[in-house]
Amino acid sequence: MKLQILFVFFLYVHLIIAEYAPSVRLKKYSSHKAKSMSKAINETLCQEQLDFFYQSFYRNEIWALNFFDSWSKIQSGYFSGNYIDLGDYDQCTKFIFPTNEVGTIKGKQCYMSFEATPKATITEHDNAINSSFDWTVISKIARFLDTHLINSICMPASCSVEQIIEFMNNDFRLLEDFIVDGTCTELDEVTGLQSVDIALILIFAVSILLMVLSTIYDLFMHQKSKDPNKLLISFSVYTNGKKLFDMTENKSSINSLHGLRALSIIWIMFGHRITNQLGLPYRNNNELFEFYQQWYSVIVYAYSIAVDTFFLMGALLLTMSTLRAIEKNNLNILRMVWHRYLRYTPVLGVAVLCTIALPRYCTSGPLEFGDFREKCVNYWWSALLHVQNYVNPDKLCLNHTWYLSVDFQLFVISPFLIYGIKKYAKLMLIIPVLVILCSFYIFMISIVFDVHKTPRTFDEGEIYHRWIYHPTHARIQSWLIGMALGFLLHNKRNEKVKVNCIIDSCLLLISLLILTVIILSAHIFSTPYISGSSSLLSNAIYMSLHRIGWALALAYIIFTCENQRRGSIIRWILSHPYWKPIGTMGLSLYITHLIYMMFTMMNTKQVQFFSFWTVLHTFSGDLFPSFLIATFFYLAFETPYLLIENYFYKKFNKSE
Repeated sequence: MKLQILFVFFLYVHLIIAEYAPSVRLKKYSSHKAKSMSKAINETLCQEQLDFFYQSFYRNEIWALNFFDSWSKIQSGYFSGNYIDLGDYDQCTKFIFPTNEVGTIKGKQCYMSFEATPKATITEHDNAINSSFDWTVISKIARFLDTHLINSICMPASCSVEQIIEFMNNDFRLLEDFIVDGTCTELDEVTGLQSVDIALILIFAVSILLMVLSTIYDLFMHQKSKDPNKLLISFSVYTNGKKLFDMTENKSSINSLHGLRALSIIWIMFGHRITNQLGLPYRNNNELFEFYQQWYSVIVYAYSIAVDTFFLMGALLLTMSTLRAIEKNNLNILRMVWHRYLRYTPVLGVAVLCTIALPRYCTSGPLEFGDFREKCVNYWWSALLHVQNYVNPDKLCLNHTWYLSVDFQLFVISPFLIYGIKKYAKLMLIIPVLVILCSFYIFMISIVFDVHKTPRTFDEGEIYHRWIYHPTHARIQSWLIGMALGFLLHNKRNEKVKVNCIIDSCLLLISLLILTVIILSAHIFSTPYISGSSSLLSNAIYMSLHRIGWALALAYIIFTCENQRRGSIIRWILSHPYWKPIGTMGLSLYITHLIYMMFTMMNTKQVQFFSFWTVLHTFSGDLFPSFLIATFFYLAFETPYLLIENYFYKKFNKSE
């Protein structure tokens, strides 16, 4: 008599929003990691252990009941979208029972997918395990829902995936009513430190040691009221920490950017949390779909527009600093590019190492987020060279770091354009021309390939990200508008542009209205998830113009806050010094926050219950550890190397 297994369902909520949320799948058993053993011996041992388990279960032996207890049971709520059950992952994978008859039985969690056949006429079977379940009712539900039902089972580790699937399809008595497929978990046994682990340990150890020694030296010199050596305090937590948490207002800086940076990064973090978490299995998928029909779901649909805020601010600051350098006759483009590269790369490099090394130690569960680790193993070099948005746009190492590639490429070419415009004023016309060309390009791609803002299929998502979302030439609109704003603020830095108070208030109100319309319209053009679909033409128009509208509206808000000194409440909120620490560590926060979130999600071992308030509560729990990790990365890998570079540059360039 053969062992019979519970059936189940597997349904992912695959949401593609702006950036790919790494796709979630069940971990697969890696057969090449198993000890070499002939197929005949494996099959024999597997069959013997299956028969031994069934006989022990029939006799109600405790070990067999424990083994079976880790299996999924038939759950409630199929019509609510509860199509998957993960069983008890730890109970199964940690199960070990030594026997004299069939050797040691070790547990291996597997997920069997059952698709009801058209006839699905299930009859009662005289089986101790199967008899307690009404397979007829479940098969009718599966046929009605037209979906696969997948649940977790615990099988002897001696059985290969192929053996288990063959056993289910050939020997399982429900074969005439179900088509069975499955996968088994891959157990990454930590057998010893690998080279990448050792490298990461050494980097952290050396960095922490330098931070400790530098801080001690800094405090000692401070106590003696002596000026410390700038090089020796590069890693000082005391000095760098004071700068990080300095909340005094600086009248020479563009203070409204503090709030924009902080609010944008928090919005991006929330968007990353909810879009990636939607890849988890939920027991109420129907409510999840209903959530995306509500207008307030735009907080998720529209979060990617916050990236354009960073493009705008980055171009603004670069333009003003470049113009100041030109006027002082000390423009050094090579040094500017190197300084920018040095600001990004140490933090990103350590983050990539963490992504490669830490999952073996920090994650344990049946879910795997796409090729989260493998993409960094294979394509780390393109991330560190900031070319991955063109070289491997479909296999990004740390998906969200495409932004760094685009920003760095724009940073490399911008000083030449700024210098040309400064020397030949007529070249300013190139900015609106390039903005129009970029919009036309996006419009044509949207029309020709029928691409929507929220892609409806995986193939459409690949086109959207490869040709519209990730490439630098398609993201230049906000950057160019920021560059134009930089010229305006620099040229009028000592005087106010004459704008009537009433006109200024109206323009400010219009800017806020534009921002609101762009955010709310994201719901309308997210066609896969709401009733009704936008037309191809209206979608293409929105795709090509919404980033321009966003950048122009923000540009005017910044302009009126800084040049006109108006905006009252808006200027007070955005310029509040309490935003400064978040904005200062923004780069480290942006790079590292998703790694922490992914690790928490990869430890998921139970089906989730979706609620917007539950996700909000989870995100609130992300903030403190994310800020803590970002603070460490800022103090250990971002600021010190910039200070070291600056020290040696000034040392060998006395004219500076």
